[in-house]
Amino acid sequence: MLSQFISNVITIYWDNVNSIQAELFVQSDDASVTVLGGELSGPFCCNAHTLSSRYALRPCGDKEQQVLKVVLPDPCFWSPGAPFLYQLEIKVCINEEPESSHSFPLGIRPLTIRGHDFFYAERRYVMRIVDVPQAVQKTQDIETALEACHETGAVLLMRRPDEAIFQEATQKGVLLAAQIESTHPDQVQSELNKYALWPAVGMVVLPRELVLEMPLRPPVSSLIRAVEYRHGESVPPWAQVLIVKEQCLGEASLQEEKRPQIVCCPIDSAASIVAARRICDDLQQRTVAWQQIAGYLALSKGALY
Repeated sequence: MLSQFISNVITIYWDNVNSIQAELFVQSDDASVTVLGGELSGPFCCNAHTLSSRYALRPCGDKEQQVLKVVLPDPCFWSPGAPFLYQLEIKVCINEEPESSHSFPLGIRPLTIRGHDFFYAERRYVMRIVDVPQAVQKTQDIETALEACHETGAVLLMRRPDEAIFQEATQKGVLLAAQIESTHPDQVQSELNKYALWPAVGMVVLPRELVLEMPLRPPVSSLIRAVEYRHGESVPPWAQVLIVKEQCLGEASLQEEKRPQIVCCPIDSAASIVAARRICDDLQQRTVAWQQIAGYLALSKGALY
């Protein structure tokens, strides 16, 4: 993976993504760091045999911006169950020192919002999120938890994730939601920059007190941003999705909301992933009449914060 320093001074993001082609941009954000070149190779997938190719990065735009670009034809998307990945290799020079090489797996996560719904690669997608902190306390537990999520199609909510989990979920094809508790904008921005590089991280849950400068730039803008709904309190401008307690669904202010809603209900903190996933299905049956619901969350605590 990219070193912490390189990930802080180089921005990597996808743009103009469709089924025909996708554009990858690599941009230096520090005058002391020069991207000399690189290439993108792939696709690779643990669940499928593929023919891989190599695509060279080319300079684009003003040379002073240090932006390189590659146009990827016929892109393969990263999705749960079919985690197609590409490998990015770049050469950089820092403060005119000898060049160094850095490598990083990348995936294209086509998760978007349309009206009240999520869409994944042009198809409506219903999130079923499980919050099972006791099931992911140890390394061996994480392996078991990701396997259970893979088998049940559950999205795993991580409260204090690390990059090892992101890497494992990316390889296995398990979609994650990550909670960030900090309200310090610079710290949150740094965390979001790291999360956005991992295709397994599809959504982040942020505190409503957080202030972020809008509009958000890529790659952070690719992350779905959710916030807990509270009656009578305004919704932050960065929030795209509301997480709503089941008992609050009848409130008039929610019925007028244009944002997608994820309805949640409490579960025992010791519940298994399979049990939590089943609770999501039960919750869906109880709330089928509500048109704004885009997903379901079995939550191990009464509140997110």
